[in-house]
Amino acid sequence: MRKGGIVALKMDDISFNNGIITVRSTWSEKESQFKNRTKNDGYRPIEMNDDIWSILCDYRN
Repeated sequence: MRKGGIVALKMDDISFNNGIITVRSTWSEKESQFKNRTKNDGYRPIEMNDDIWSILCDYRN
């Protein structure tokens, strides 16, 4: 995952049931603003491994 996608991540972007993080927006350090699109003008699904799933579950609670 790119740094800008991590910074822009919201809990709504995480599907705990499916184990998927969907990157829908990014943070642009150059422009100091959030962008409602990814680098490739779309969205990017990323499969979570067990460690990330566990960490995000703990954070959610």
